[in-house]
Amino acid sequence: MHRDTDGDVIRIAKSRYHDIIGKPTTVKVHFNAYTGRYSKADAP
Repeated sequence: MHRDTDGDVIRIAKSRYHDIIGKPTTVKVHFNAYTGRYSKADAP
C-alpha cells in the first residue's frame, strides 16, 4: 500500500490465487471513510 496525493496504490506482488484476486500488478484505489473500505479508482 502506498498513499499519494492522487489516492492510494495497492501493489499485488505475488498471488497464489490469480483467478480470484488478479495477477501481479498495481491498482489505484480510494478509501471510503463512511464504509471503511477501499474501492477501485475509475480509469482516467
